[in-house]
Amino acid sequence: MKGRGAFKKALKRLGISYQRARSYVHSPDTDYETKLAYLQKVIASHREGRDVVLAQDELTYYNHASPAPDHAPLRKQPRAGLAIGGERKWRVIGALNLLTGEFSSMQRNRISIPTYVGFLCKLVEQYPGKTIYLLLDNWPVHFHPEVIEALQPQQCPYPFQLPRSWASIRPSGKYRHLNLPVQLVPLPTYASWLNPVEKIWRWLKKDLIHNHSFANDFKELQLLVDKFLAGLASPSRQTLSVAGLLKPNGIFADQLQRAGLKIQTN
Repeated sequence: MKGRGAFKKALKRLGISYQRARSYVHSPDTDYETKLAYLQKVIASHREGRDVVLAQDELTYYNHASPAPDHAPLRKQPRAGLAIGGERKWRVIGALNLLTGEFSSMQRNRISIPTYVGFLCKLVEQYPGKTIYLLLDNWPVHFHPEVIEALQPQQCPYPFQLPRSWASIRPSGKYRHLNLPVQLVPLPTYASWLNPVEKIWRWLKKDLIHNHSFANDFKELQLLVDKFLAGLASPSRQTLSVAGLLKPNGIFADQLQRAGLKIQTN
């Protein structure tokens, strides 16, 4: 036992502790710097009245509550309820206006091609007469041939990533008439830190999804998520702050200031 204690003290002096591992993937995008520069150019080139820059992402939540640290009385551990009868899930699509903080959203049981095109139509209705630059990750549905056919010709200087099995897919033509003024701007692969919507999801999880008590009343949880998202629909400095967009040292701070956003100063 003495030897074990001495070993622990030695590890402590070396700054080493016993910790739980976290899931991790490292797959750097060889074009990371080029793609980041294009993102920054798109944001800095924003012109009020002519176009709008949105960051977009999806979230899945479940009837089983996700466990997370929380405040609770001593010796009364917080509980995350599991549903009786198996797992159910629900999906949210959201898009954040990088200059105003307006957050547009839609909830569905799944995000199909028609659902995603419908969400893009909703954004176009919300911002009439403007070109929408949509910063988003590399989920293949974003770039499905049917989706691309619904949009105006794309200006992105690098190719969209598609599964090999989709190489032979030809669009059906049913969305060609839409001609939506949406330009897709993909993030570098595995670069979630570049998408401020991730912080909105973290906010939602903290307030509602972690440790929720609606495991057997999933519909009620969906209604509460709807209410939460509706509260983000208007312009908001708070939403911009939560998303990390008001920090003077933020990764897009210089570009956002050039586009007209007033950044917080110390």
